[in-house]
Amino acid sequence: MDSHSTNRGSIHSTMATNAIPEPNGLTDQQINTIEQTHGFTFNQQHKAFLKQYGAHNSFKTTYRYFDPNEHADQGCPADFEGAYFRVPWVHLWSVAGDDEIPSADLLWTEDDDVAEANIDRLPLHFTGKPEFYLRSLAEGFHFDIENNGLWKDEWGSMPDDIQQRKNTFDQIFASAPKLIPVYGHRYAFSSETNCPAVLSVHQSDIIVYGETFEEYLANEFGNEFDLGMNVDKAQCTAPSDVPFWGSFL
Repeated sequence: MDSHSTNRGSIHSTMATNAIPEPNGLTDQQINTIEQTHGFTFNQQHKAFLKQYGAHNSFKTTYRYFDPNEHADQGCPADFEGAYFRVPWVHLWSVAGDDEIPSADLLWTEDDDVAEANIDRLPLHFTGKPEFYLRSLAEGFHFDIENNGLWKDEWGSMPDDIQQRKNTFDQIFASAPKLIPVYGHRYAFSSETNCPAVLSVHQSDIIVYGETFEEYLANEFGNEFDLGMNVDKAQCTAPSDVPFWGSFL
Protein backbone atom coordinates (compact mmCIF):
# COMPACT_ATOMS: atom_id res chain seq x y z
CA MET A 1 0.00 0.00 0.00
CA ASP A 2 1.17 3.53 -0.75
CA SER A 3 2.91 4.91 2.33
CA HIS A 4 1.23 8.27 1.69
CA SER A 5 -2.30 6.84 1.80
CA THR A 6 -4.42 8.15 4.66
CA ASN A 7 -5.50 4.57 5.45
CA ARG A 8 -1.98 3.30 6.02
CA GLY A 9 -0.73 0.43 8.15
CA SER A 10 -2.41 0.16 11.54
CA ILE A 11 -4.58 3.20 10.93
CA HIS A 12 -8.01 2.54 9.46
CA SER A 13 -10.14 5.59 8.69
CA THR A 14 -13.88 5.03 8.41
CA MET A 15 -15.03 8.50 7.36
CA ALA A 16 -15.62 8.98 3.65
CA THR A 17 -13.02 11.28 2.13
CA ASN A 18 -15.71 13.58 0.71
CA ALA A 19 -17.52 14.07 4.03
CA ILE A 20 -16.87 17.79 4.30
CA PRO A 21 -18.34 19.46 7.41
CA GLU A 22 -20.33 22.65 7.48
CA PRO A 23 -18.13 25.76 7.47
CA ASN A 24 -17.10 26.91 10.94
CA GLY A 25 -14.06 29.15 10.95
CA LEU A 26 -11.52 30.75 13.21
CA THR A 27 -11.43 34.51 13.67
CA ASP A 28 -8.46 36.68 12.68
CA GLN A 29 -7.71 37.16 16.37
CA GLN A 30 -7.70 33.39 17.02
CA ILE A 31 -5.41 32.80 14.04
CA ASN A 32 -3.04 35.54 15.22
CA THR A 33 -2.94 33.95 18.69
CA ILE A 34 -2.05 30.55 17.20
CA GLU A 35 0.74 32.10 15.13
CA GLN A 36 2.16 34.03 18.06
CA THR A 37 1.96 31.01 20.36
CA HIS A 38 3.78 28.64 18.02
CA GLY A 39 6.10 31.04 16.20
CA PHE A 40 5.01 30.59 12.59
CA THR A 41 2.70 32.29 10.10
CA PHE A 42 0.13 30.45 8.00
CA ASN A 43 0.34 31.02 4.26
CA GLN A 44 -2.58 32.94 2.79
CA GLN A 45 -4.57 30.00 1.40
CA HIS A 46 -4.07 28.02 4.60
CA LYS A 47 -5.29 31.00 6.57
CA ALA A 48 -8.31 31.38 4.28
CA PHE A 49 -9.13 27.73 4.86
CA LEU A 50 -8.90 28.16 8.64
CA LYS A 51 -11.29 31.10 8.43
CA GLN A 52 -13.84 28.78 6.83
CA TYR A 53 -13.22 25.43 8.56
CA GLY A 54 -10.63 25.90 11.31
CA ALA A 55 -13.16 25.65 14.16
CA HIS A 56 -15.10 22.69 12.77
CA ASN A 57 -16.61 20.12 15.10
CA SER A 58 -16.43 17.15 12.75
CA PHE A 59 -14.70 13.93 13.70
CA LYS A 60 -14.07 10.56 12.15
CA THR A 61 -13.38 7.18 13.69
CA THR A 62 -9.91 5.71 13.41
CA TYR A 63 -8.69 2.34 14.65
CA ARG A 64 -5.27 2.39 16.28
CA TYR A 65 -3.16 -0.34 17.86
CA PHE A 66 -1.56 0.48 21.21
CA ASP A 67 -0.26 -0.79 24.52
CA PRO A 68 -3.37 -0.86 26.77
CA ASN A 69 -1.26 0.39 29.68
CA GLU A 70 -1.05 3.73 27.86
CA HIS A 71 -4.79 4.24 28.43
CA ALA A 72 -5.37 2.33 31.68
CA ASP A 73 -6.19 5.55 33.53
CA GLN A 74 -9.01 6.15 31.03
CA GLY A 75 -10.63 2.79 31.66
CA CYS A 76 -9.22 0.90 28.66
CA PRO A 77 -9.70 -2.88 29.13
CA ALA A 78 -6.38 -4.58 29.89
CA ASP A 79 -6.84 -7.17 27.12
CA PHE A 80 -7.31 -4.59 24.33
CA GLU A 81 -4.53 -4.30 21.76
CA GLY A 82 -6.35 -1.58 19.83
CA ALA A 83 -9.55 0.39 19.73
CA TYR A 84 -11.48 3.04 17.85
CA PHE A 85 -10.75 6.69 18.55
CA ARG A 86 -12.29 9.88 17.25
CA VAL A 87 -10.00 12.24 15.41
CA PRO A 88 -10.65 15.66 13.86
CA TRP A 89 -11.56 15.96 10.19
CA VAL A 90 -8.51 18.19 9.74
CA HIS A 91 -6.09 19.51 12.34
CA LEU A 92 -8.07 21.28 15.02
CA TRP A 93 -6.17 24.06 16.75
CA SER A 94 -8.40 24.28 19.80
CA VAL A 95 -10.44 21.34 21.01
CA ALA A 96 -11.70 19.94 24.29
CA GLY A 97 -9.73 17.02 25.64
CA ASP A 98 -10.91 13.70 27.00
CA ASP A 99 -11.11 15.25 30.46
CA GLU A 100 -14.53 16.60 29.41
CA ILE A 101 -15.73 13.00 29.12
CA PRO A 102 -15.37 11.13 32.44
CA SER A 103 -13.34 7.95 32.05
CA ALA A 104 -16.35 5.94 33.20
CA ASP A 105 -18.34 7.26 30.23
CA LEU A 106 -15.67 6.66 27.58
CA LEU A 107 -16.49 3.89 25.14
CA TRP A 108 -13.64 1.50 24.34
CA THR A 109 -14.58 -0.69 21.43
CA GLU A 110 -13.01 -2.74 18.66
CA ASP A 111 -16.28 -2.91 16.71
CA ASP A 112 -16.55 -0.43 13.83
CA ASP A 113 -20.37 -0.36 13.85
CA VAL A 114 -20.46 0.39 17.57
CA ALA A 115 -17.82 3.08 17.09
CA GLU A 116 -19.73 4.80 14.30
CA ALA A 117 -22.94 4.79 16.32
CA ASN A 118 -21.25 6.23 19.42
CA ILE A 119 -18.54 8.50 18.02
CA ASP A 120 -19.14 11.22 20.63
CA ARG A 121 -18.16 8.80 23.42
CA LEU A 122 -14.96 7.53 21.81
CA PRO A 123 -11.63 8.56 23.34
CA LEU A 124 -10.07 11.49 21.54
CA HIS A 125 -6.82 10.89 19.70
CA PHE A 126 -5.48 14.40 19.32
CA THR A 127 -2.58 16.47 20.57
CA GLY A 128 -3.17 19.93 19.14
CA LYS A 129 0.47 20.96 19.58
CA PRO A 130 2.63 21.40 16.48
CA GLU A 131 5.64 20.57 18.64
CA PHE A 132 4.33 17.01 18.89
CA TYR A 133 4.24 16.72 15.10
CA LEU A 134 7.73 18.16 14.75
CA ARG A 135 9.02 15.53 17.17
CA SER A 136 7.23 12.85 15.18
CA LEU A 137 8.81 14.13 11.96
CA ALA A 138 12.26 14.06 13.55
CA GLU A 139 11.68 10.54 14.85
CA GLY A 140 10.79 9.40 11.33
CA PHE A 141 14.08 10.73 10.03
CA HIS A 142 15.88 9.11 12.97
CA PHE A 143 14.42 5.76 11.96
CA ASP A 144 15.75 6.09 8.42
CA ILE A 145 19.14 7.29 9.67
CA GLU A 146 19.45 4.28 11.95
CA ASN A 147 17.86 1.61 9.75
CA ASN A 148 18.06 2.75 6.14
CA GLY A 149 21.40 4.54 5.95
CA LEU A 150 19.88 7.99 5.41
CA TRP A 151 22.50 10.72 5.19
CA LYS A 152 22.65 13.69 2.82
CA ASP A 153 25.96 14.94 1.40
CA GLU A 154 25.03 18.49 2.35
CA TRP A 155 24.86 17.44 6.01
CA GLY A 156 28.65 16.98 6.05
CA SER A 157 30.69 13.94 6.98
CA MET A 158 28.58 11.11 8.40
CA PRO A 159 29.56 10.30 11.99
CA ASP A 160 30.34 6.66 12.69
CA ASP A 161 28.22 6.65 15.83
CA ILE A 162 24.45 6.39 15.19
CA GLN A 163 23.53 8.64 18.12
CA GLN A 164 25.96 11.29 16.91
CA ARG A 165 24.35 11.10 13.48
CA LYS A 166 20.97 11.75 15.08
CA ASN A 167 22.38 14.63 17.12
CA THR A 168 23.92 16.20 14.02
CA PHE A 169 20.67 15.75 12.14
CA ASP A 170 18.71 17.38 14.99
CA GLN A 171 20.86 20.51 14.71
CA ILE A 172 20.19 20.67 10.97
CA PHE A 173 16.48 19.93 11.40
CA ALA A 174 16.11 22.67 14.00
CA SER A 175 17.09 25.28 11.41
CA ALA A 176 14.83 23.89 8.66
CA PRO A 177 11.66 25.83 7.76
CA LYS A 178 8.83 24.72 10.00
CA LEU A 179 6.05 22.58 8.65
CA ILE A 180 2.53 23.14 9.94
CA PRO A 181 0.23 20.13 10.50
CA VAL A 182 -2.83 19.99 8.26
CA TYR A 183 -4.21 16.44 8.35
CA GLY A 184 -2.59 13.13 9.19
CA HIS A 185 0.92 13.31 7.78
CA ARG A 186 0.14 16.25 5.49
CA TYR A 187 1.96 19.48 6.23
CA ALA A 188 1.89 23.03 4.88
CA PHE A 189 4.81 25.41 4.69
CA SER A 190 4.77 28.55 6.77
CA SER A 191 4.42 31.82 4.87
CA GLU A 192 8.11 32.71 5.24
CA THR A 193 9.02 30.12 2.59
CA ASN A 194 6.72 31.73 -0.01
CA CYS A 195 5.76 28.17 -0.96
CA PRO A 196 2.02 27.39 -1.01
CA ALA A 197 2.48 23.62 -1.42
CA VAL A 198 1.36 20.88 0.94
CA LEU A 199 3.69 17.93 1.56
CA SER A 200 2.97 14.38 2.58
CA VAL A 201 5.76 13.23 4.89
CA HIS A 202 6.33 9.60 5.81
CA GLN A 203 9.75 9.35 7.45
CA SER A 204 12.14 10.61 4.73
CA ASP A 205 9.73 9.62 1.95
CA ILE A 206 8.26 12.99 1.00
CA ILE A 207 6.01 13.98 -1.90
CA VAL A 208 4.10 17.10 -2.91
CA TYR A 209 0.40 16.44 -2.28
CA GLY A 210 -0.72 19.72 -3.78
CA GLU A 211 1.15 22.66 -5.28
CA THR A 212 -1.31 24.98 -3.54
CA PHE A 213 -3.58 24.51 -0.55
CA GLU A 214 -6.67 24.35 -2.79
CA GLU A 215 -5.02 21.69 -4.96
CA TYR A 216 -4.16 19.73 -1.85
CA LEU A 217 -7.77 19.84 -0.61
CA ALA A 218 -9.02 18.55 -3.97
CA ASN A 219 -6.44 15.75 -3.96
CA GLU A 220 -7.14 14.75 -0.36
CA PHE A 221 -10.89 15.02 -0.12
CA GLY A 222 -12.09 14.84 -3.71
CA ASN A 223 -13.93 18.14 -3.47
CA GLU A 224 -13.20 21.48 -5.01
CA PHE A 225 -12.83 24.25 -2.47
CA ASP A 226 -13.09 27.90 -3.37
CA LEU A 227 -11.00 29.73 -0.80
CA GLY A 228 -11.48 32.99 -2.65
CA MET A 229 -7.77 33.43 -3.19
CA ASN A 230 -5.82 32.58 -6.31
CA VAL A 231 -2.12 31.77 -6.12
CA ASP A 232 0.28 32.72 -8.89
CA LYS A 233 2.62 29.75 -8.66
CA ALA A 234 5.10 31.49 -10.97
CA GLN A 235 5.69 34.05 -8.21
CA CYS A 236 6.13 31.41 -5.52
CA THR A 237 9.05 29.31 -4.36
CA ALA A 238 8.94 25.81 -5.83
CA PRO A 239 8.79 23.04 -3.18
CA SER A 240 12.07 21.62 -4.49
CA ASP A 241 13.76 24.96 -3.75
CA VAL A 242 12.72 25.15 -0.09
CA PRO A 243 15.77 24.61 2.14
CA PHE A 244 16.09 21.14 3.66
CA TRP A 245 12.71 19.82 2.50
CA GLY A 246 13.41 20.38 -1.18
CA SER A 247 16.35 17.96 -1.07
CA PHE A 248 13.92 15.10 -0.48
CA LEU A 249 11.69 15.91 -3.47
